[in-house]
Amino acid sequence: MVSDFEKEDVLEDVTSNNADQKSKKKVNRKKQKPVTISEFEKDLFESRGIGDSDIIGENNSENEEKTLSDQEYIEKWKNLYAEKRKGAVAQSTLINELSKLPVFFRYTIKIGKKPDEMTKNDFIKFFDYLQNTKKPHDNRNKKNNLKKSPKPLSRNTIWKYYLLLKTFYVLLELDNFDEFSEYNAKIPRLKKPTKSDHYDPLLKEHFDEIIRRIIRSTSRTRVRDVLALMLLWDSGARVSEVLNLTYKDCDFKNGRFKFFDTKNGENRTVICSHGTLDMLNKYLNRINIKNGPDDYIIQVSVKREEVEDKLATNHLSRKITELVKELKKEGLMENNMRIVLHSLRHGRAYALYKAGVPIPQIQHFLGHKDQRTTLGYIHSFKVYMETLDDLQKFLDQE
Repeated sequence: MVSDFEKEDVLEDVTSNNADQKSKKKVNRKKQKPVTISEFEKDLFESRGIGDSDIIGENNSENEEKTLSDQEYIEKWKNLYAEKRKGAVAQSTLINELSKLPVFFRYTIKIGKKPDEMTKNDFIKFFDYLQNTKKPHDNRNKKNNLKKSPKPLSRNTIWKYYLLLKTFYVLLELDNFDEFSEYNAKIPRLKKPTKSDHYDPLLKEHFDEIIRRIIRSTSRTRVRDVLALMLLWDSGARVSEVLNLTYKDCDFKNGRFKFFDTKNGENRTVICSHGTLDMLNKYLNRINIKNGPDDYIIQVSVKREEVEDKLATNHLSRKITELVKELKKEGLMENNMRIVLHSLRHGRAYALYKAGVPIPQIQHFLGHKDQRTTLGYIHSFKVYMETLDDLQKFLDQE
């Protein structure tokens, strides 16, 4: 087993000193032995059965602190919407929608109108405002100290705001959005983006290489990130499902993980390999600050009360995007492969299919309501690759 690290290279300094006098709030903590990279890497590669021979060659100047009355105003409209929407969608979807609505509510405060007083022209100006809004770029991975300029909101994001407001006005039985909606249908200012959510599955050899590169990086959170990705890969779960797991949802003895109120509004139980289970049992409590029944098993490493313990999806998404770019640049992955974090889920479906698991079982394991979704994960890639192979043979025979 190859290790590029010193034995004392500590990944997560999780000791009793991490309590750092957090407000008198009693938290379930354990004094644990620090995790060293050589120990983790050895266990990781053994659990996956791989070695080096297996490795392939919304903030701007207008976002000022609001008065309490403004906050109450926003909460009032959010609560009205939540009351009408609750039960119709998964809780995670509702939380996501409620996090986006304040952008619109703050705009109404800015122009001095309530949502039920907005006119067609007000909505036109609001979406113009969105189209000119820049989202801050993540400059944490700076090269040569050159900062990238902020990116505009995507067409897809703006279209989602349009659909969200349409739902908001319908549920609250307000009709002043109708005129703008009819106007947009005749003279489209906002268009539904071309559907382009086809993702290629992440293959096992690429996944193993990504894991190897993360654990041999200098990232302070590499142990946590690897554990999260291993659980995502084994379970084929949606990212939000794994990041929402709490200790009470997990059976760490048998490797069973239960998801509640999923995207389809159903509960589902998934599994992981014994190798991944051993890694979770050995390292989770050594890197996590909290391990109570209601605490997330994948936690942020920041120890501040104002920061939510749950890890944000975009952290893992950035990791995958960066490493996929590296693999493509080095010629280890085809340039035309469209690989994102969600590709781990596609990869699990494809791996199960190749192993001979029946389609209905794969559908149930992934939590798909419609079998056509499962088939889309599998057959679109399988047929495409087989077609390319057949065409190449034909060309070789010419």
